[in-house]
Amino acid sequence: MSKNIYTALPFNEHLEVNPVIAFNTGPSSDGSEMLKITPAGFWVRGVEVPQGPDEARLVYEAFQQWMLWASLTRDYK
Repeated sequence: MSKNIYTALPFNEHLEVNPVIAFNTGPSSDGSEMLKITPAGFWVRGVEVPQGPDEARLVYEAFQQWMLWASLTRDYK
């Protein structure tokens, strides 16, 4: 009989998740937000970009997938 060495983290139904992908100008300048993407919309330098139905959600999901791919295929040499 094998012992299960993997355990799941406890689920917290009270944890609020705010799905936001944000890119800032960085610490060398004022650190202001350049791009913000959420399932509800996206903003460039604080100005909401007009989008069609479901476009914001699709852009958010595409960015999520791209960031996952980039982290999985990164060359750590």
